[in-house]
Amino acid sequence: MTKLPIAQLSRVLTHQENRLSASSCNTQGGESDSPPFFRREPYPYAVMKKYWIISLCVIALVSAGALHESPTNQYQLALDQVTSQFRGGLNEFATHIDRYEIIAAELTPDEESIQELQDIHLATRLAFKDVEFLMEYYDAAGVKQSINGAPLPKTEPKVADLRIIEPKGLQILDELTFSEDPYAEKDEIIRLITQLKAGYGPLHRYQSTVKVYHRHVFESVRQELVRIFTLGVTGFDTPGSVNAIPEAKNAMSAISASMESYIPIIQGEDKRLADKLTSTFDGAISFLDSHQDFDSFDRLTFLIDYINPLYAMTGQVHRMLGVESWKEAGLRLPAVNYQADNLFAADFLNPDFYSGLVPNDLTEQRAKLGKTLFYDAVLSKDYNMSCGSCHDPAKAFTDGQVKSLSNDGVSTVQRNAPTLINAVFAEKFFLDLRETIFEKQMSHVVTHHKEFDMDYISLMERLEEHDYYGSEFQKAYPEQGVSPHGITNSLSNYVATLVSFESPFDQYVRGESDVLSESAKRGFNIFMGKGACGTCHFAPTFNGTVPPLFAESESEVLGVPATTDTIGAYIDPDIGRIGNQRPLDEAEIYRHSFKTVTARNVTMTAPYMHNGVYETLEEVVHFYNIGGGVGLGFEVPNQTLPFDSLGLTTQEEMDLVAFMEALTDETILSKFDDGLSSAMGGR
Repeated sequence: MTKLPIAQLSRVLTHQENRLSASSCNTQGGESDSPPFFRREPYPYAVMKKYWIISLCVIALVSAGALHESPTNQYQLALDQVTSQFRGGLNEFATHIDRYEIIAAELTPDEESIQELQDIHLATRLAFKDVEFLMEYYDAAGVKQSINGAPLPKTEPKVADLRIIEPKGLQILDELTFSEDPYAEKDEIIRLITQLKAGYGPLHRYQSTVKVYHRHVFESVRQELVRIFTLGVTGFDTPGSVNAIPEAKNAMSAISASMESYIPIIQGEDKRLADKLTSTFDGAISFLDSHQDFDSFDRLTFLIDYINPLYAMTGQVHRMLGVESWKEAGLRLPAVNYQADNLFAADFLNPDFYSGLVPNDLTEQRAKLGKTLFYDAVLSKDYNMSCGSCHDPAKAFTDGQVKSLSNDGVSTVQRNAPTLINAVFAEKFFLDLRETIFEKQMSHVVTHHKEFDMDYISLMERLEEHDYYGSEFQKAYPEQGVSPHGITNSLSNYVATLVSFESPFDQYVRGESDVLSESAKRGFNIFMGKGACGTCHFAPTFNGTVPPLFAESESEVLGVPATTDTIGAYIDPDIGRIGNQRPLDEAEIYRHSFKTVTARNVTMTAPYMHNGVYETLEEVVHFYNIGGGVGLGFEVPNQTLPFDSLGLTTQEEMDLVAFMEALTDETILSKFDDGLSSAMGGR
């Protein structure tokens, strides 16, 4: 058997004792020593104490001779410990749900009863955070649907008819139990808890028997680090209670405990790395424990000192121990590049995951051809516009227009031109999310009567007659030459190269620069915290692609005004997503809903919003701060932006702008433009 070092065994015992202390209470309703939201009340104290003593004795006995065992047994012991931790946590979560159901049924209007409901809700969420990393890893869809999905209605994907899924799970319960009058919501709370229990039942049964592998542990831990930072400390998970920081501490403690199981093995390979991993986890937990105020929590320090180092070290350990990765397991390319060691690494995300393009020996040739086509007015019917007409690299591939000019040079198309920088990192495309396939975007532009107004037969004939294009298509697509696929594919290959994570902020958090203004630092903390920007514009892309899997794109209903007039203002009539001609989006929840675009390079992409209504970032920030369309006095039944004022001061609004300015990559023009834009850009 593998023997745990005394220091590690002490940490394991301390961790279990802390969990026991956090879960203890007496059956007569006496107070525990822990804060109310840490109470774990499913069993009497004596029963829980007996359970943990037996568990600790088993761990101690199994660990007694571990140093003298083979490496194979050390690996198995680590896996057994993580499996035991996970299964015990699953049972504890089930017990909390049972207790939650009882307390909700007994709810009365008095303050003590409401406090008890809120306490058990918080304790149940903390129990969920203990197992979230593996539970989400094994069934992200199930957790989203039944346990911890966002408190917003959605449409059912991949079904023949339009079907609305009403929100359920812990996040909507978080809103209701911390509403102005939880007792008035009693029936709904009970209904939702019943749903939660029913949804968790099959998930619990399956995950209690699932076989845990080393790869699962490391990958789920790294996913959880991303989740803690992007969805945890931002408040995304806790829309009512704002109990984000204590929950992040629980989640961090859980993955720390799982990594602790591997410390004896890591010590045998690299003692310094093992010690640093342990101390950084301990430091992260301590930081979360000592900085629990949501608004003042220093997310920038947390990112630089703990999240990024832990993400790098856990990846290093995974590779060092020779544990297989998704690639060796023969799995599909994931959105996240697992080799990246920083959440803001330039290669953190895999463009090929989103584009669906398959890299080969001709990729570079095809992208080069696509770049030439992008700036050539040959694509348009009257040779008067190119892709570059509306997507100028000098403006971060926008055009500076309120709404882009159409092919007649006078009228406009329906919306403002969004940036193409990092546009590949999305599940759906266009502001109304009407296209799900990256390559098919080009067809919308080629055939639209206000844009290129061409059909592919005419376009192919035109390109085949052109000496340059005839030969270049033959080189890039030797089996087909000029073809509709070659046109859209080459353009797509080029647009997929428009990736940029080289802003001053990126360089600062990667440790490549020590230059970032104090205002921008404060602005980042506001963006990711009090300002709630990071709950829609998710790091690191700062768009609507949802972490930690980064496989789904969100849209938001903001209630954008048609003009900035203060008298007689009204909501912009553009209905957005509901009118995108996709049957599954023809739901009222998507009326006036638009894609959550990136906050990167926004200093180069004015004017703002789908209709270009705001000329400055200051105006945009103020619009969000007052509560969007509802704050302006509009009726916006399905607004997803917080209705109430965010309560940002003038200085905080200025700091937010300073942070967004720090997201500007000033090297875009030199990286992506070699003179083609001016030489071949059409009008």
